[in-house]
Amino acid sequence: MTAEEFMTAYVDGAREGDTRNLNSQLRGNDLLLIDDLQWIAGKKKTDEAFFANLRSVTKEGGRVLLTADEAPGDLKGFSARMRGELLGAAAVEVGLPDQEMRREIVRLHAALAREDQPNFILDDEMVERIVSTVRGPGRELCGVLHSLQTETGYGQTAPTMQMLQTVLRRQQGEYQAPTLDNIKRATMRVFNLTKTEIESANKSREICVPRQIAMYLCREMTDKSLPQIARTFNKKDHTTVLHGWRKVKKQMQTDADMVRDVERVREAVFDIQAEGNS
Repeated sequence: MTAEEFMTAYVDGAREGDTRNLNSQLRGNDLLLIDDLQWIAGKKKTDEAFFANLRSVTKEGGRVLLTADEAPGDLKGFSARMRGELLGAAAVEVGLPDQEMRREIVRLHAALAREDQPNFILDDEMVERIVSTVRGPGRELCGVLHSLQTETGYGQTAPTMQMLQTVLRRQQGEYQAPTLDNIKRATMRVFNLTKTEIESANKSREICVPRQIAMYLCREMTDKSLPQIARTFNKKDHTTVLHGWRKVKKQMQTDADMVRDVERVREAVFDIQAEGNS
């Protein structure tokens, strides 16, 4: 449950003088998941009740997983013992999902919708359009799917690319593909390269791999032709671009570092676009 739901249930129970239903719901679980912990900050009685339930779960060998919008040390408004409990636990930062995880989020939720709406089928092109347009967290991807379900009349018709584009414009505004130059600039920024280096014929790994990543994203994020992309990198032969695209695409299937590097550049592309619009 969310911390807000816990707080509401606790307040309702306390008002009636009986919180046993809430306690029985939480205690004895093998795994207790609480989202948005910051909601109960500054609420003394709720803090005390939450701490008691947390301790009850862990005392019986259960595990508790909490999420919040800040690191444990930055959370304010908790009692000393609750704060000590948070600081004494393992903490990890949860970043935005990478592109492959975003694809899986879309496919998973589309499959769930398809259980009730057999016509709700998204092809690979539609999945790619969603993940390339929506930059935010997973719930924004789900928002697109919910809107698309509405657009199809909840199963009356199958979704089309035209419907999807309508939904994306409504949610995200008009999609603007990045320029080839901005993709090149983003790659230079991430890998600390100069324009001369990324456009050179240098085949050292430090320069060649970033150049290939840039070529890969130029093909993935734009509708420019291979010759157009080649000219951006001062290459006379477009097969160089094709080779780079194929190499990066294949390596991403098995190399987590390559996936991370591609996502770093993709995010830098979005940042540069935002800077240009601000």
